Amino acid sequence: MRERFGTLLLRASIGVVLAPVLVGQTGAEELANGLHLQHVPVASARTITVALAFPVGWQHDPPQRTGTAETMAWWMRFVQRELPEEQQFKVMVQPRSTLLFHTGTDVSDHLERAVRLFAGAWEVTPDLSALAKGKARLEADNHAWLYPGSVIEQKAWRTLYRGHPAGRQSRGIPEQIGELSTQDIAARYRQYYGTSGASVVVIGNLPPDRWDAFRQSIAVLPARLGAPQAQVHDDGPALRAVAPHERVDGPYVTAAIRAMPPDSEDFPAFLLVMDVLRNETFEEFGRLRGFEWKALFPFLDYRYWEDGLLVRINRRGPNGSSAVATRLEIEELLARVRRVGIRRQQLEPARAEVISTVAVPPFSDDLPDGIFEVRARYLAVALCNGWPLDLAERVAEVTSERANRVLQESLA
Repeated sequence: MRERFGTLLLRASIGVVLAPVLVGQTGAEELANGLHLQHVPVASARTITVALAFPVGWQHDPPQRTGTAETMAWWMRFVQRELPEEQQFKVMVQPRSTLLFHTGTDVSDHLERAVRLFAGAWEVTPDLSALAKGKARLEADNHAWLYPGSVIEQKAWRTLYRGHPAGRQSRGIPEQIGELSTQDIAARYRQYYGTSGASVVVIGNLPPDRWDAFRQSIAVLPARLGAPQAQVHDDGPALRAVAPHERVDGPYVTAAIRAMPPDSEDFPAFLLVMDVLRNETFEEFGRLRGFEWKALFPFLDYRYWEDGLLVRINRRGPNGSSAVATRLEIEELLARVRRVGIRRQQLEPARAEVISTVAVPPFSDDLPDGIFEVRARYLAVALCNGWPLDLAERVAEVTSERANRVLQESLA
């Protein structure tokens, strides 16, 4: 049975200009070649996380080449294909940056690979380019047609950010990916995946002498170009608000809002509001109605630690039901949250949760190892994108009155 899914769009926050980085706040160092370095020794940690961030994301894809950043990410994965999977850098493309990260007990090899990556020494061959393009095209096609959550997410990006670089097809357009050549990929790598504007963060029990050796190796590299200019490009008309999908038996409905930018005065309160709303969606919706996770359709999707500019509140309706009834479920939830507001017993757990993610050095030695990877990834992206780094302190100061004002404004 073919059903329908749709997108409900709420009033958006505006503004996208980010504040300059506050490097001195974390003890981070900016080298002469433009690279931001941050080493956070944690003697009690059992692991070490290495995170690299380049100021090149899918907003920077060239005109008529939407999907370049995703193709570059697949190239980076395939370069590492002969290594055991657990030894490879994971690669993630974000709107304004590309992130590589790894957590392990010995990262000596990863630091050496990072130096070679920044030096322009990773290989670009026709075989690797063909593998990267093929995988990127397949993933772009899957996210454009196969996964209901991704199809709706693309609709939300293209509608809320129309006329802005974030309105691109984040996963790419298969036909345009196919036009990329080996020379295009090599030139892109040599130009923009260097030290200028990039960052390296290492958190854990890395010996000081190993860090010093890495720093000396990377400090002598010449500067290359930083981020290319973000491109506004029309990827075609926005999808219909309600559209058929061949692979679902029930409606998939999303309420999407444009997230506040990190330099906004109310961004700390917005983070708390979204954390409370995340908990409310889990309590209200509770039980899954199908394969929402495989459909990339969580109850609330907002990854601010991954340069998130979009919030999606998602609900799958029962098989055979209408999109209208499912939309009402979301509207009733949001109306109730606006009516009741945020209570103190909700605010304080949300505050602790957000601070645990965005806190910057110094770190306590008694934190669980898993949190160091999250913080390394966040800090690498923050340094790369020029985010204000006093976010934890600002979150701690948000009052209940301010959080409730931002709640009403965000969900109006």
